[in-house]
Amino acid sequence: MIIPSSILNGPSASEMPRTISPLFWARFEWHQPYCAHKLLEAQAFYILEANGNRPMSVWVATGSSLNLKTSLEKGKWGVNKRLKNTWEKVANRDLLFFYVTSPVRGIVGIANVEGKAIEESILWRDEAVVGRVLYPYRILFKPLFVLSEDKWETGKIPVKDLNVSVRAGLNSLRNQDTVEKLLNRVRNSWGVKI
Repeated sequence: MIIPSSILNGPSASEMPRTISPLFWARFEWHQPYCAHKLLEAQAFYILEANGNRPMSVWVATGSSLNLKTSLEKGKWGVNKRLKNTWEKVANRDLLFFYVTSPVRGIVGIANVEGKAIEESILWRDEAVVGRVLYPYRILFKPLFVLSEDKWETGKIPVKDLNVSVRAGLNSLRNQDTVEKLLNRVRNSWGVKI
C-alpha cells in the first residue's frame, strides 16, 4: 500500500483534536510502517471531525418558561449533577430542542450546541432563590430558531404523540424516525429547514 506523505506527515500529537488522544496518535507515529491502515483511519477521523461530518446527536432540553428565557438571553442551558453522565455525551454541532413545561407543553425553539462548561455562577432564578448553583453543567448554544415568547402557546410544536421524553432537564432523542417527524414539524410549522 502506498501512503501519501501528506497522510504520513499529518498533524503531530499536539495538533490532533481532543477526540483522538495524543497518546493514540503517538502510538501510530512510532509504528507507521506496521499500522498504515490504522493511521489512515485516524487521519480520516481527524478530517471528518474537522469538517463537522460526525454523526449529530439530538437532545431535548426541558424546563420552565422562566428558565428558558434566561437560557436564551445567556446562550446557556444547565443541568444538575444527576444528569452529568447525559451532559457528558453532548458534543459540538449536536441539535438541541427547547421544550417548555406547563402551561406551554411544547417545543418552542431549536439550537446548535457550541460547547460545554462547568460553572459555579448562579444564573437562573431558582438558583438565586436558594442561593447556590443548581445547574453547574452548562451547554453553550447558538439558536437556529426560537418562537417569540408571545407565540409559545400558539406556535409550539407538540410532541406527546411522538413519545419524546421530556421528563429530565436534558433528554436524548435517539429514534431516527422520531427525529425526522420532529424536523418535519419544524419545517411545516415554522418554515425552518435543518
